[in-house]
Amino acid sequence: MQSGGAYRQSRYGRLAEAAMAMPRLLLHSMCDCSPCVSQNGYRVFDCSSTTCSAPFRGIASRLPKERRVDISINLGCGDDERRLRVYQGELTILPPSPSSLALVRHARDQIEAAFSPRHPQHAHEKLAVTETVEILARLKPQFIHHPKTRSHLQRLLMDVGCDPHQTFQDVPRLRIAYPADYLTTGLAYAHHPHRDTWYSAPLCQLNWWMPIYDFDANQGMAFHPRYWGESIKNSSADFNYYRWNADGRKTAAQHVKSDTRVQPHAEEPLELEPAVPHGQHR
Repeated sequence: MQSGGAYRQSRYGRLAEAAMAMPRLLLHSMCDCSPCVSQNGYRVFDCSSTTCSAPFRGIASRLPKERRVDISINLGCGDDERRLRVYQGELTILPPSPSSLALVRHARDQIEAAFSPRHPQHAHEKLAVTETVEILARLKPQFIHHPKTRSHLQRLLMDVGCDPHQTFQDVPRLRIAYPADYLTTGLAYAHHPHRDTWYSAPLCQLNWWMPIYDFDANQGMAFHPRYWGESIKNSSADFNYYRWNADGRKTAAQHVKSDTRVQPHAEEPLELEPAVPHGQHR
């Protein structure tokens, strides 16, 4: 289970800072399986001599054994084994590569052109919310459907060993996190705790997350191993994916002060701490 929000507060936020060097790829699956757990309840597989996994071990020491999760850093294996480990509940962190850096440069070019002459990370300090929404309404579909975006993604997947005959690639999603008192709805929706399967994501789907700019854990998402092997009562029966694609995405720019789109939520109290944050990138 995961959650995200604008400047989400977590007392474990700083623990992941040193081990997350931009633009690492964070890989996790959609299946609601229990994480692979060792006898000690937690393992960090650090396969890179240049990467420090100590911050993740710091997180681990604060998680009860039954709520811990394996994290692989720079896992040196083929696609089949990587998929297997991710489906078992493991989080995999991949190091920067020429193809991921190329995708970052392409994304930055698109974003910075859209917000010019202001820097995208500080534009909200000068722009009215409505102006930002107008920019995002043009920027997000432009980036998502740009032919270079598709080609960069294909190259990235090939470079990490994905089988081109067995891998199906979706269009990317451009996520934006603003301060909670600025914009957290519509095009910059701050996601509540959820499973992507509630949004009709297929169980075979793997999510790849990559930062485009520096950010800290309070601006990122978090994982909640407490629920990886536990069902949660939710309202996904009321969510219609066809209606979401037909109307929900198209009307996102209209939701500025509030967001009334029908989305699935948990229908029971959730224990969100401790969490594993998607931490700071430098």
